[in-house]
Amino acid sequence: ADARGDVARAILYMDLRYDGDEGSTTLDLVVSDCPETVPQGAGMGYLSQLLQWHLEDPPDDGEKERNGKVCADWQGNRNPFIDYPELASAYHGGSRPLLGDGLGYDCSIPPNKNKKRTTTRRHPLS
Repeated sequence: ADARGDVARAILYMDLRYDGDEGSTTLDLVVSDCPETVPQGAGMGYLSQLLQWHLEDPPDDGEKERNGKVCADWQGNRNPFIDYPELASAYHGGSRPLLGDGLGYDCSIPPNKNKKRTTTRRHPLS
């Protein structure tokens, strides 16, 4: 269970980073409670579940150290959801209610999101 938050933050970062602005070479990956509704099959994960995992397993020293090493040695950028955990809900918004009985999330209710999808998204730290 202690790795779920790490996985959630990696996926939430992929949603932030891979926004389709690279033209036809990169999909606009979208974390959604209703991934089957995302155009071009670019939906991934279940946002409400990932936000829950993020809250239940906050970044620890090992994850913060790995984030720094990845930045320094490979990517040249950091996962902001590790450095500033509060940005996850500020950027991705809130959760949808579960339908129960394993039926998933209620996709008929609009998500409580602060994020606005546009063709150009700003980094939450800028």
